[in-house]
Amino acid sequence: MFFHEFETVVKPAIGRCHEVFLVAEHVTLQIRTLMRTAEEEAAALFNDSFGNLQAQNPAGSVTVAV
Repeated sequence: MFFHEFETVVKPAIGRCHEVFLVAEHVTLQIRTLMRTAEEEAAALFNDSFGNLQAQNPAGSVTVAV
């Protein structure tokens, strides 16, 4: 009785759980890639802006006109 229940109930449930984890892994990796790309694109906006200020003032301090 135990083996029959294991083969017909438990083992298929474990297989479905395994499939869910594989899909979750795939989705998580896609989210990681998307977030990394978005962060790099956002950082590039600031790097370009502040990079130009550093080039104009090589001493390292940023002069802000008030």
